[in-house]
Amino acid sequence: MPKRKFLFLAFCALVPAIALSSVASATLVTNGDFEDGETGWFKWGSNAWVVSDSGPVDYFKDTASAALYWSDSGWVQVISGVSEGESFDLSGEMIHPSGTPLAGTRSAYLKLEFWDAGDTTLIAEHEVGVMDRFDADDTWHSYSGTGYVAPAGTGIAKVVLLTYDSGPNPTPSGTAYFDNIVLTPEPSTVALLGLGSLALLRRRRH
Repeated sequence: MPKRKFLFLAFCALVPAIALSSVASATLVTNGDFEDGETGWFKWGSNAWVVSDSGPVDYFKDTASAALYWSDSGWVQVISGVSEGESFDLSGEMIHPSGTPLAGTRSAYLKLEFWDAGDTTLIAEHEVGVMDRFDADDTWHSYSGTGYVAPAGTGIAKVVLLTYDSGPNPTPSGTAYFDNIVLTPEPSTVALLGLGSLALLRRRRH
């Protein structure tokens, strides 16, 4: 094989690999470690706050985390420009302290939701991580899920952090902390496009 042709093919093969690496390392969540406070996130209810070095307790992986107490509060981040067929991976970490442990049927959730572009209709939702009172206190628990595909009609995605009591007699107690929330697009689509381009270029060279 001529040297110029070899170098050309090697370069073409390298481009998809670079694209894959870039996609795999890029998170779509802004401030997923809460080091910048509430930046990028919206909260509801009166029992959601960011814990930092000056917070009530040191429950964070770096210097900050998001906290929730009771069942009427949560955090959400909206990811715009999501289209049907796009696939995503979501991961995060949660902890509940021994001082105010999750009680009864209360659980903490890491969820991924798909909504229409007008943010009026919930099309699909996925519980990526669920932490309850049976999980060890004062221990960070890691949760992750892969291959969540946006269904038809999707316009935006939402990363949701919340606590919820599913029992008949809700027990308004228990605190949960969230940190290192990462949402990444799956690289499979990029890989297929890259390999397809390589095949086309090779055909043209011949």
